[in-house]
Amino acid sequence: MAKETEKVVITTVHHRDVSAFFEALGLSEKLARAEVRCAVCARPITLENFKAVTNKSGKLLFCCNQEACMEGLSSCLMGDKA
Repeated sequence: MAKETEKVVITTVHHRDVSAFFEALGLSEKLARAEVRCAVCARPITLENFKAVTNKSGKLLFCCNQEACMEGLSSCLMGDKA
């Protein structure tokens, strides 16, 4: 029997809720160990520099707060980068 999966769409995360957001994803420990990285520049994501997250091909892509990274993430989502 196939297991049903539930899709959850997150539209925004307020800055005061970022810690709870990472906890809900089960990534708090990885975040603390600097294992969550920006998909564009590979800089470690922190509670202070986290800007965005999206899903591409079943993989979560995190983005730091550098403007160039936000532009790069947009390009990636539009198909310019893998």
